[in-house]
Amino acid sequence: MLKFLIAMVVTILNFGCSNLTQKKEQPRSPSSNSSPPVSHLTATELAKFSSLAQSQDSKRLHLLFSHLRKAQILVSTFDQRLEKAQKSTQVDALLRSNLYCKIVEVRTINEEIEEKLLATAKGAYQNGHETTAWFYDQLVAFAHEGIAHQVAMIQSLRVLNNQASDLCGTPNCILSDIKQLKGFSIPPLDNTAFADFVKANKSLIAIQSDSNKSDLEPGSCFEDTKRFPNQSQTYDWKNRNWVGSTLPDGHFIFTYDDGPHKVFSQEIGDAWINAGLVKPTFFWLSKNIEIYPDVVKKINAQGYIIGSHSDRHADLGNLTKAQSPDDFNKVNKHIFADELINLAPEDFEEWKNQVLDREIVRAVKQLSLAIEKPVRYFRLPYGSGTKQSKIGDLFQRIDVDHFFWRVDSLDWQDKNPETIRDRVLTQMSSVKSGIVLFHDVHLQSLEATKLLIQAIRDSKKWKAVPLKALPGLKEGIQ
Repeated sequence: MLKFLIAMVVTILNFGCSNLTQKKEQPRSPSSNSSPPVSHLTATELAKFSSLAQSQDSKRLHLLFSHLRKAQILVSTFDQRLEKAQKSTQVDALLRSNLYCKIVEVRTINEEIEEKLLATAKGAYQNGHETTAWFYDQLVAFAHEGIAHQVAMIQSLRVLNNQASDLCGTPNCILSDIKQLKGFSIPPLDNTAFADFVKANKSLIAIQSDSNKSDLEPGSCFEDTKRFPNQSQTYDWKNRNWVGSTLPDGHFIFTYDDGPHKVFSQEIGDAWINAGLVKPTFFWLSKNIEIYPDVVKKINAQGYIIGSHSDRHADLGNLTKAQSPDDFNKVNKHIFADELINLAPEDFEEWKNQVLDREIVRAVKQLSLAIEKPVRYFRLPYGSGTKQSKIGDLFQRIDVDHFFWRVDSLDWQDKNPETIRDRVLTQMSSVKSGIVLFHDVHLQSLEATKLLIQAIRDSKKWKAVPLKALPGLKEGIQ
């Protein structure tokens, strides 16, 4: 018994000590040619979290980690429910459940949380070895609190590794630090080991079914539990929200949101073309179109279908329902913060209408000018607002169709290409046909696409088809 207690004490002491080699070194600064992603944070927020490591504020860092753990738990719960869904109706119900609404909600702040994590890590590296060691000690200590904590931190390490050049100067600087970390059950960057680890511990990560039966009840985030409109062979002008349920069995349309990205959009498109398969469809943000006009021009010239994804990725469903700024969720409070400062309460409704015009009508017009042809396809950020009459009236007025999805890769949270592929294939097997949702702004999405393409080519069950293949879709658009 005494030997056991001594061993436990030694383990705890070792765990609490720095996981990085203790040596004096100068702070590492980003390389001059590094290209960090466009930030959702203000300069003040970036400075605030950059200084977090310097002040060694463990409480605030722990809060960031906790947000990432919540996202992991919800996605793992989705995967566990998905395994039990054998019929297409069960998967369709899962994608309009309370659980899925919670996933949509947590996604609205997940990118912001990850950017705060990156800002904190960058500040740590710029402040020197001691601060960097503290940062990783906090991360490993959080991982030691439970299985879900560990999985969330492995996802976080992958976020850091993907931005290594911006954080510490070279593509491999994060990798070298990760290799020195102690206390993880698997090598954090080993995709197969990570997939196996999550699968083996799914019951410890996911929310237990018996205690959360309400998760499978219809959610309120889509306004109407009958999310799927009439999609008969005859085109229905009043229900222009497509999910792909009218496609023949085995046929799937692959779509990518949030771009254009300076690298990944083209590489994703090339992966499909080089495999001899049809081109995917992109839904892009106006703010990114302005940043990467050359990417837009090149991909458009190659004949891809490109639709609008709004201007700034605001939650337009939440915006439309809001009676005042107090009704905004976190993503909208952040996006519209500057505009709301001097807005009088009596001007709120007029301002909302102007924002909807900017996020939908002007976004479509801007994309149309960029690709030099009318844009008739749109996807609402988060799929939010599909049943809002005000949004529907705008779609009708400018003659655009909305495209939802029937298969969700959840690639915004999951950084493992193998589990993303498996999640998509599981849904495809159950629903038989439909629109698949990816994003073209993540490295894991590119790698998962390559794995998925190989699975499609190896199987005779599935066929990738273009967006225009939707039965009943109005001819002559795009």
